[in-house]
This record gives sequence, structure tokens and C-alpha cells, in this order.
Amino acid sequence: MNLQEIKPNKKSIINHIYNTHHKYNKAKRDPRSRLQHLMKLLLDDKYVYIFGMVDNSKIFGDVFWVHSDSVKLFNAFPFKLGMDSTY
Repeated sequence: MNLQEIKPNKKSIINHIYNTHHKYNKAKRDPRSRLQHLMKLLLDDKYVYIFGMVDNSKIFGDVFWVHSDSVKLFNAFPFKLGMDSTY
């Protein structure tokens, strides 16, 4: 059952759903910035990570993270490596 079937007279628009989702996520991470929240999640979930700065400045450049279980699997089976990157 979807929202339109539950409340046929209520015309929800996708922007309202996106805005509500954004407010929820922002409330979860406040007062941290997005980057600070990412680092907290990586630490909480025991990820191995490294990050780089742009030309020795204070500007964040890139981050690489991998779950510790994946490191164990790679050490046991180093024949295949799969990676995903997001720009």
C-alpha cells in the first residue's frame, strides 16, 4: 500500500518527501558537519580509512574506506579485488 492509496485526497509531492528526509538526516548528524558525521560513522562501524588533503592545505581532497571484514577477506583471498568509486 502506498501513500496515495492511504490518503487519496492528500497530494504529496516528491519535494516534500525529499525535504522531510533531509531534515531527518540533518537532525541525526547535528551539530556535526557532513564530513564530521562521515568520520564518526566510519569510526563507529570499525572501518579502515585514509584521507588526503589538497596540496598540503586544509581542504579535504579524497577519502578511501573499507570495512575491516573486507580487509580480512582480501588477506585470505587476494586473487580478486572489486572497487566502487563515486564522484
